[in-house]
Amino acid sequence: MRRLTFAMPFFSIIPLIVGGSMLWGFLTIFNALRFTQCPAWVLLQRPPGNPMALLGAPINRLYIETEDRSVYCFKHGGWSKCSRPSDDFQSDMAPAWLIDKFSSAFQQIHPLQVLRSGDFFEVNYYSLLADRQIYSCSTNIEAEMENIFSSGAFVWLLIPLSGLVWSILTFVKLFIKYGQPTLWDFWGRGERIK
Repeated sequence: MRRLTFAMPFFSIIPLIVGGSMLWGFLTIFNALRFTQCPAWVLLQRPPGNPMALLGAPINRLYIETEDRSVYCFKHGGWSKCSRPSDDFQSDMAPAWLIDKFSSAFQQIHPLQVLRSGDFFEVNYYSLLADRQIYSCSTNIEAEMENIFSSGAFVWLLIPLSGLVWSILTFVKLFIKYGQPTLWDFWGRGERIK
């Protein structure tokens, strides 16, 4: 049984750290841009009670909590009393710094919460406004990507993407120049390949 290992100089960790942070930045910006690309918000039927919070939307069923701590879910086009959803099905909540961007979509009424449910390709968004009305929007990744590119918002993705490409190219260059591959045999004897 033979195995191959590589030795790299310590400073090669710098492009890995830069690449990791650029990847994190790219995913954060992409996630935020997806929240802002919903084409049409539809007003849902008003729930019984005064909704105070969106709890989540597992399996595309919206759960809310009302002022009297009751939990309702929206299914089959209407509201019914439900038990609280489990924490295993947490929906993505829009970050607080992004929520102000939604005011223009709701005639300047400030949203309190915006959440996303579904999978990566088919997505439902739900928004609870300050006037306690709830809106929903269904879309897919193709429509979101088309909106991101047509609006010019994709420029925000170019900064972390260029940093990610730079870090990959730099690491490959360092690997070619300083990488020391070693082939080890069953007895633990190593033989340098380069």
